[in-house]
Amino acid sequence: MGDICESGKGKRKYLKPVFMVLLFAVVMAVFAFMLLFTKKSEYYKTHFQENVFVNGIPVGDLTAEEADELISENIEDYSLKLVLRYMPREEILGSDIGLKTEYERKAEDILKEEESFIRLFNTDERRDYSIARSVSFDEDKLLSLTDELECLKAQNVTEPRNAYIALAEDKKSFTIVSEVEGNLINKERLKSALRDAVSELSQELDLDKSGVYEEPDIRETDPELNKRLSELNRYMRASIKLDMGQGRTEVCDSDDISEMIITDSESGMAAFSDEKLREYVEETAAKYDTVGKIRRFETVYGSIVEVTGDYGRETDIEAETERLKADIFSGDSIEREPVYKKKPQSSENDWGDSYIEVNLTAQKLFVIKDGKEIMSSDIVSGCEADGCGTASGIYEVTGMETNVTVEDKAYPVNYCVIFGDDLSFYDASWRSAFGGNIYKTSGTGGSISLPYSKAKELYRNSCKGMPVICYRTADEARQDIPAGPTGELPCATSSDALHFQKKDI
Repeated sequence: MGDICESGKGKRKYLKPVFMVLLFAVVMAVFAFMLLFTKKSEYYKTHFQENVFVNGIPVGDLTAEEADELISENIEDYSLKLVLRYMPREEILGSDIGLKTEYERKAEDILKEEESFIRLFNTDERRDYSIARSVSFDEDKLLSLTDELECLKAQNVTEPRNAYIALAEDKKSFTIVSEVEGNLINKERLKSALRDAVSELSQELDLDKSGVYEEPDIRETDPELNKRLSELNRYMRASIKLDMGQGRTEVCDSDDISEMIITDSESGMAAFSDEKLREYVEETAAKYDTVGKIRRFETVYGSIVEVTGDYGRETDIEAETERLKADIFSGDSIEREPVYKKKPQSSENDWGDSYIEVNLTAQKLFVIKDGKEIMSSDIVSGCEADGCGTASGIYEVTGMETNVTVEDKAYPVNYCVIFGDDLSFYDASWRSAFGGNIYKTSGTGGSISLPYSKAKELYRNSCKGMPVICYRTADEARQDIPAGPTGELPCATSSDALHFQKKDI
């Protein structure tokens, strides 16, 4: 028991010196901390702590005077860097525009505010201060420098271009060509942006973000542009096959339709052109229409004569243009005939195989039905001595009458077959002879007279719309005399008496 007590006393004697050492260490650490804090406190009364920024400039460990000097140096070295589209950066120096600043307070005022923040820990916490300032510069110099910027020189500028509709490479459809942003700068907007940037002492001005570039008005995502593209490509799918007669066809498809679609160079919008459509219809009509054109006709004699006239194929330009436009807009495949103003009896040769043939030189009339001659007759045509010679040409029967008067209502007739505008076939009971050269000195006023029986037969074998082909035969009869203003062949003279030998029909 006595040993135990002695042992406890020994331990207490040992612990006492250790405690004293630890106590001394703690006291010294506190003293050292207080000394360090005091020193730092004294230091940061005249210096800025780390991570302190004034107007964005780091001033850590600087005195107020040093901070003022640094801020002033920053202004003296100020430059505004321009971030450009498609080009290297450009720079405007503050010294070139007479940049000056005045501050409402100095760094010393901020340093006094910092005293409450003196600390040994958490020194990495950033604190920003701003010194209100007024900035002045020579605006005329700034504008002058602006005019000299490389980004404004014509050789460095690409103008913006709208997205537009264009024919695709396959020529069968249209596509949208994307817009071009370009780098054309709006000079007034640039000057305004530069004034603001310098006034704020900005280090950098991104012209893209500042909105100084001129922008395209229409982009490839434009709803109206895409709607128009869809419409045009529907048109391009159309195919209109026109039966032009004589086994000929004219197909209006994407090759032709693409020519009818015009793109506006400024807006980029493409539209169907009614004018181009009409041009197509007119060109097609000119290619296939026969009204007013000289045509070759094989007579019952086997000879070939050239005739012209108002009978034949004539496209109704207005109606066909509207019809073709509707067909194209449908986007469908269609087969049809053109819309005609005048449609011939036959698609092969206009007059087909049923017609009235009149040889004005031989003074003979023939009626051909289904390719066969069913009647013939001597005639008397217009009096050439009086200048009333019947004009050659291709006509059609426009009317049929009985018991009327002709030749200025001076002669009553039983049968009258009207052709052309004011010509007719009629029975002339007052005549005792027909054929020969009677027409040269004692002919009609321009119409054609026949014996009563022949006029009656002609009346019974005629119908409205039936072609009437009047001609003078043989090139000798024309003597190379130019055709008249309507393309008619001239009359034969009395010296052109010909003898005709009919072919077998």
